[in-house]
Amino acid sequence: DFGLAKTPVSQGWILDYYGIPAPAHIAQFPSNTDNSKPLIIANNLLWLDDKLILEAPDTLISAAYLANMLIAIDTNQAYLFDLAGNLQETQNHSTGLPRRLTAMAIDDHRLWLDTDSGTYQADEQLIDWQAVKPDTPLSWVKPLASVDEKTILQARSANLNWQQLLLDLHSGRLFGAFTVWIWDVFALALLLVSFSGFWIWYKQKPPR
Repeated sequence: DFGLAKTPVSQGWILDYYGIPAPAHIAQFPSNTDNSKPLIIANNLLWLDDKLILEAPDTLISAAYLANMLIAIDTNQAYLFDLAGNLQETQNHSTGLPRRLTAMAIDDHRLWLDTDSGTYQADEQLIDWQAVKPDTPLSWVKPLASVDEKTILQARSANLNWQQLLLDLHSGRLFGAFTVWIWDVFALALLLVSFSGFWIWYKQKPPR
């Protein structure tokens, strides 16, 4: 009811205690205007600023704004979102998307994809893909040179939520396997106190 399963733990010392490291692949892509938000990739996760909008099956490669939408790609798929971060469409080879994507570029409001087999350009509706050799070198979408600590902490926090933390605390798992047994002993002791108290009361009842 409190939404704890959807509330990530953002305290660095707790994440350190759980041994949750920074993602192996993390990248931040700049916004296209002063009013838009940055796009952040951490392994297979994509954030629109601090809002998690995608958990892809494979590691994400790149993300960018295109006109009135957001686009992210992994090796085999392209993900299309509206500007609020709502997934609108997923494209793959069955819909005509080229295989083995390695990068994307946006040139003159047109989307280009680089693959192991060449460069492809999409039509304006992002439906048809044609293998084309660009007339001039393309500027492939690249992440910022560095990622700040806040973004790294945000990426780490996706691996732990408050519901899991409270469950681990309640069961004793938070402090190791030995603590689970201590918790069980406390529970048995409480039951014994309850039953013994009832037995003492029952034996001391005056006869009718």
